[in-house]
This record gives sequence, C-alpha cells and structure tokens, in this order.
Amino acid sequence: MNTARFKLQVFVLSAVLAAVAGVFLTHYNGGIGPGEAGVMKSVRYVAIVAVGGMAHLWGAMIMGVILNFLSLRGVFGSFDDAVFGFILITIMLFAPNGILSLNWRGLFRNIFSPRRRMEDTGRPTDGTP
Repeated sequence: MNTARFKLQVFVLSAVLAAVAGVFLTHYNGGIGPGEAGVMKSVRYVAIVAVGGMAHLWGAMIMGVILNFLSLRGVFGSFDDAVFGFILITIMLFAPNGILSLNWRGLFRNIFSPRRRMEDTGRPTDGTP
C-alpha cells in the first residue's frame, strides 16, 4: 500500500467535499464575502470538533448538532462567541481528546463516592495510614 498516494487521495477528496460545501453555503446565503471566514466562526468549528473528539466522527457530528442547535435557539444570548471560546479552552485543558475519550465510570465514581475504596488505594478507608 502506497501511503503517500493514499494521503494525496484523501486530501483531494476532502478538498472536493469542502468545495461542494462552499457552493451550498454560497447558494444558501445568496452570495459570499469576507465575513464568511471570520475568526470566531473558525473558533466555533474547532470547538465543536474538539468537544466531540477529533478521533470520533460520531462525537464531532453529535456535538455539532447539539451546540449549533443551542446557539441558534439563543441559549447563549449575546455571549455566543465567549461561550464557544470557553468551551474550546476547557476541552483543550481537561479533555484534549474530546469528551468521548474521558473515563466516565472513574469520574462518576470519584465524584459520588465520599471515600475512596480500599481496592483503589490499597489502604483501609477508616483514615488510618
């Protein structure tokens, strides 16, 4: 298998899909201008992909639908850009692989368990060292 050729094919396919998406966007908006490629739109799209996880296609798609739905419904109000920026920074710091890659079972066990269990620490839980 020729890796370089495969990468080139994937790159060309992604460029074609991006071009088709651009055509649909231009048709939907009735025109195109520099405002369509603003910084905050890029931050919004990167935040959506980061929350869903770059390695998880379905995670990125689901989070894209959820976050865009909330944004279009006006849930964030005039703080729309600030919320997406906060989401992006938080995910980059605490879950760099997206929220689907988090250990949810361990997270909930640590949150809802007042004391760690003996099998987790190897020590009794009565407070003795």
